[in-house]
Amino acid sequence: MEIFEALDATECAHSAAALAGVDPKTVRRYARMRDAGRPTGGPVSWPKVIDPFMPKIEEWVERSQGTVRADKLHERLQLLGFAGDERTTRRAVAKAKERWRAGHRRTYRPWITEPGLWLQFDWGCGPKVPGPGGGSERETLLFCAWLAWSRFRVVIPVWERTLPTVISCLDSTLRAIGGAPTYVLTDNEKTMTIDRVAGIAVRRSRPRSWSRGDRGPVRRGRLGVHRPAPPARHPPRRPRRRRRDAFRPARHIRLGRLRPQGHLIHRSRAASRPGTGKPEQLDAERQLLMTTTAVADPPEVVPAPSPVPPSPIPAELEAVLKRMRFPYLRRAAPEVLATARSQRWDPAEVVRILLEKIKGRDEATRRNHRQQAQLPSGKTFDSWREADSSIPAPTQQALMTLEWVARAENLAVAGPSGTGKSHLAEALANKAIDEGMKVAWFTLESLTAHLGRATVDNTVSKAVAKITRCDLIVVDDIGMLPSGQAAAEAFYRVIDAAYERRSVMVTSNLHPSGFDSIMPKTLATAAVDRLLHHAHIVLTEGSSLRLTQATTGQGVVPLNQPGQSVSP
Repeated sequence: MEIFEALDATECAHSAAALAGVDPKTVRRYARMRDAGRPTGGPVSWPKVIDPFMPKIEEWVERSQGTVRADKLHERLQLLGFAGDERTTRRAVAKAKERWRAGHRRTYRPWITEPGLWLQFDWGCGPKVPGPGGGSERETLLFCAWLAWSRFRVVIPVWERTLPTVISCLDSTLRAIGGAPTYVLTDNEKTMTIDRVAGIAVRRSRPRSWSRGDRGPVRRGRLGVHRPAPPARHPPRRPRRRRRDAFRPARHIRLGRLRPQGHLIHRSRAASRPGTGKPEQLDAERQLLMTTTAVADPPEVVPAPSPVPPSPIPAELEAVLKRMRFPYLRRAAPEVLATARSQRWDPAEVVRILLEKIKGRDEATRRNHRQQAQLPSGKTFDSWREADSSIPAPTQQALMTLEWVARAENLAVAGPSGTGKSHLAEALANKAIDEGMKVAWFTLESLTAHLGRATVDNTVSKAVAKITRCDLIVVDDIGMLPSGQAAAEAFYRVIDAAYERRSVMVTSNLHPSGFDSIMPKTLATAAVDRLLHHAHIVLTEGSSLRLTQATTGQGVVPLNQPGQSVSP
């Protein structure tokens, strides 16, 4: 039997303890917790001495970006009245840093590639085989190349690792796969040389020759920092002339391109500039390359192949997307799904990328909402001058959050003409549209005319229901013109339908309590009662900003009279 059930049945701690199989002290403790209104189903969290100081600790951790030291924080907390030990502070600081790091971790976008984008090759040691003509056994080298995200792997045994051999192996590889990839990766120390790796200078030995007679190993470079050379003890030697067939470090291999017939075309830099290269000055590797490729016709520019379009999505999925009216998602789905299959994405990642692709739908929705709202002049907070308004700055910032719209609260802005009431209302309406809300904008006269047209065909209820489907309803410039019975009825209908369901914002030269002076008192009292029940009232004061700009000449651009120039 449960403790509370036994206690309610016996009203005795000892009897309830015997029925529940627990100690009487446990029964009394649970009874006190229930009487105090504390939860009894889970573990009890006791208050800690560090709890009042946790907001300050989190503030210091945030300001230091998670690098503040716990012992220094402990000294500051002691000055604030903390009576705990340093161990408690260290635990609290560690938890605060862990929460800070969890919210500031760097997010990595998936690397989007395509099949056949990367080709990589490397070298390996092969078996010993008899040399040419049945000579002694020699070690062989294996040229291994593979194409990413495919089943292509090419292995070619060779005797040596010279530049003509590398070019010949690459030629055979590209012929085997039937095309040229975008990138070729390698870590061959003979063909790939750079000056710095990860910002560190590379110190390497003197490069060896590429000639066929030089088959010795090339010493690998070392990573390190250049040190100053020791002072010379002997006279400097005369520098040797570099051999024409010696290897010259290059930053990358300039590969050729595949012709439709399969020939590999390689255009040297000297041959591309007339008058700069001579046949007798071509080195051994270029002569071998030109003789092995045997290209009879001159090289021509081959246009790059067009990318292969992704496979279409299944018909049933396309039908569902059409049914749900997702045109942007339907256009982006084939490419995203093809990339997801090749990259083996997680299903959640696929959904997130697809949702990011339909941002065009959000832009179209906001454009339609702004067109349906029929805002008068398109004023936003970009042209709003906070310092010129008599409304307090904290009030302006609170209104810009639009939290009152989410709570279906109203806003009444009253004050003299030219103090920024309509500008504020239109800027708030534009911000609400940017947040994905629907806005309806009326003046009291346009609202009366709109509902008057609906009265002719007896569709007033439908017209009012359509207005109240908007999240924010704005009625501007109440009291500028005399209002009659029809205007009072239209205003009351909208206020009554939106009461505690939608937000209504009104601007007027009069305080809402004085609306009975421009419309019938009965309807005005009922409308104002519902309007001000859940409303924020903002009063503006001061002189007209429009009149001030007009008197100071800021309302127009100066005219450019003949014989005068206007400075920009």
